[in-house]
Formats: sequence, C-alpha cells, structure tokens
Amino acid sequence: MTKEIGEVKNWAADKCLTKQDWRSFERVLLPLNIQNKHWILAEVVLQKKLVRVYDSLKSGRSVFHVRELCDRLPYLHSLFTMSPLEKEVQPWVADLVEGVPQQGPGSGECGVMVASYAEHLLLGKPLVPGCEYSNMWNKRCQYAVRLWGVKNVDKS
Repeated sequence: MTKEIGEVKNWAADKCLTKQDWRSFERVLLPLNIQNKHWILAEVVLQKKLVRVYDSLKSGRSVFHVRELCDRLPYLHSLFTMSPLEKEVQPWVADLVEGVPQQGPGSGECGVMVASYAEHLLLGKPLVPGCEYSNMWNKRCQYAVRLWGVKNVDKS
C-alpha cells in the first residue's frame, strides 16, 4: 500500500486536479488506454465508490485493467475531498456496463466510440442508437469539423 500512497501523492500534486472542489462532482469520465492497443471509458461515480466501464470490445478483460485505478481511488478521493481515509481501505468496485454498442471486428474505432460514449453520457442521451458502430464514420466527421472550428477560432 505504501507504493500506492506515494503514487497518489504525486498525482495529488497536479495543480489542475487540486484546484477543483471534488465534493461537488457526481462523476468523472476517464478515457483509458489499455496497453497502447485499445481505448475504454471509465465513469467514476464518486458517491457510490463505483467505476462503470464502457468497452466497445466485449472481451471482459477491461475490468481487469481498471483494477489498478480502483485500488488508487480511495486514496485520491480522501486527498481531494479532504476526508479521512477509512481504517480498512477497500478498492472501489468496477462494473462492466452491459449493452454498450460494439465496434466492428478489427475496425480500430475504439477511440471514436469512447469519445461518443462520453459525449452521450454528459448530455444525458442514451448510447443507442447514437453510439452504434454504423454511426462512427459520421461521428468521426463531426469531431473533425468541431476540432477544425476550434483550431480556426484560436488563430483569429
């Protein structure tokens, strides 16, 4: 546990993270890269001490890769909310969300799908039909147009 505490303190030194009042957040969305091969979305539900995992590949291994995050979250939560750490620290629970739209085999669309999942969750929209694989080309084009617009606004 000492290693985890040390690493968490390094994360906690990040000024971007420490400027926030984490008690006011219900959830945090984290895009996570798995072994430089695949993207998943972790939705950290702070009050429930739960991590919901959205994975466009139905392998079931994504929950395994989120365990490290679940182990560190009690320490991060304690540091950022300035609440005392429980005597018996329990890792947070990871839950693989069922019914998440899946990507086509070998499509490499996981990054666009993660962005789409995050967008729909933040807007309170259902993942189906908007995040289905058949819509990913349109989503990719929409994101490109949005990023192009931001780039051009920054130049003016």
